[in-house]
Amino acid sequence: MTCKQAERWMMRYMDETLTEQEAEALAAHLDQCEACKEAFLAYDQMMDTFSQMPVFTAPEGLEEAVLMQIEAMPVPQRAIRYSKKDRLKLLFGGAFALLFGFGVWLASNQEKVFSYLASHDATGQYAQALRPVVQMIHGHQNEQLLLLEQVLMRADEMLTALAGPLLVAILGLCVVQVVRFRRK
Repeated sequence: MTCKQAERWMMRYMDETLTEQEAEALAAHLDQCEACKEAFLAYDQMMDTFSQMPVFTAPEGLEEAVLMQIEAMPVPQRAIRYSKKDRLKLLFGGAFALLFGFGVWLASNQEKVFSYLASHDATGQYAQALRPVVQMIHGHQNEQLLLLEQVLMRADEMLTALAGPLLVAILGLCVVQVVRFRRK
């Protein structure tokens, strides 16, 4: 038994909640450890002193009055403090989220944005110059989507063709394992 556990058990002994086995283990520790024995005697003396003190009854309504005063107390607001590293992470994370959101909005409203930019004198020539680039990107996107669709269809065909032999192989392995298990 450690001294820390003995100290916890001393409190339980004073409260009379120890089992007989626990009380015997505590007594054995106290016989071996002088520091714990002195602490136990000090606790025991305190308990004797407390038991000799007169018991007073609290006035009617004291508990409710105290609880109401506690509830009326303002809750202190604790400021959250971030380290410089955490502040940088928050700053870059927020900036990324804003830029990503703006990019998604631009992509989803692309035609409206181009029309708006093309209708103004300051940005009109730039918007017209970018339109062929955007159309080229859209063309490449469509080609890539078609290629991806073909790859997925081919993979589906291959998996479908392999499903039968694969199931037979798995079933064969299961049978082998059952036979090996029964032999043991």
